[in-house]
Amino acid sequence: NDAPEPVSPRKLTEEDILNWQPLSRDENVVHEIVKAYQTELALFRQEEEEDEASERAALKEIQDLWNRGQRMRGSSAAATAAGAAARQLRSQVARRQAWRRRRQEQLGKLRDAAIEAVTKAEVKAAAAAAAAA
Repeated sequence: NDAPEPVSPRKLTEEDILNWQPLSRDENVVHEIVKAYQTELALFRQEEEEDEASERAALKEIQDLWNRGQRMRGSSAAATAAGAAARQLRSQVARRQAWRRRRQEQLGKLRDAAIEAVTKAEVKAAAAAAAAA
């Protein structure tokens, strides 16, 4: 019985996935999954940078509104308006953070699919090479 030993997959890192290249036309589907992950990851990182900058600005504005509201305690209408604006900004920040968490979950699922696809392609290629040897 000269059957080749089964090939065990290597533990892939995110960098392995981002740098992976198809070896044959059979791997084009895997390549499309990897490209989709690379694209989504780049978009996510860009959006995250923009969100963080926006959140920093919103938090500074919330602090400014709160300070203004504290100074205007004699004018209850102005203090109420400052408080309402601060609450609205906090709500916007919370929604963006929740959206980013959902986006991270989706990105994680796509990353897992890419890792699985590349792992299967590598095992298949190694098995084919072992069988040809």
